[in-house]
Amino acid sequence: MTRTTVYGVFYRYAGVSAPSDVITSYLSGDTQFSELCVLSGAYDDMVSDYTDALSAALPDDIVLAGSELIGPADDRYYTENIHDKIREAIDSVDVDAIIIQHDVADILSEELTAQQVAEYLGLSTPGSARKTLSRWGIRACKYVKVGRTIQARYPAEKVMLMNLRNRGKV
Repeated sequence: MTRTTVYGVFYRYAGVSAPSDVITSYLSGDTQFSELCVLSGAYDDMVSDYTDALSAALPDDIVLAGSELIGPADDRYYTENIHDKIREAIDSVDVDAIIIQHDVADILSEELTAQQVAEYLGLSTPGSARKTLSRWGIRACKYVKVGRTIQARYPAEKVMLMNLRNRGKV
């Protein structure tokens, strides 16, 4: 059975406590964008992709477990330059590419039905969503014929931003 040892905590190499903090620090310059990433689910995807990229970049047999870097307790691994290799691996991950890959621009350009707005806002019915949107001054940006009915579509960006404002986040 191979013995393992802790090569250090993530903070030692990256200056932040966990991989999720790397993504958070990248997004921290724009609170509104950051909130939209969280609300859209893109933030979780960014963290997951960053963690996967980090795991792939780390030296063989070194793994990230929570905030600790763990590897074999073998003299041939545990050398002075292993810490440099870990730091280089962490630095080699292109965080910008991960952020750009999950940009919320596509989500913000979407148009939502009243049912989708209700689900997003946690309301019980599309009628409640339409009343909320009316109160917020958000009008349909498009009407689409679906079967025999005409369905209103609402701009996702305005819905998300008003939701943030009303929650005191913007």
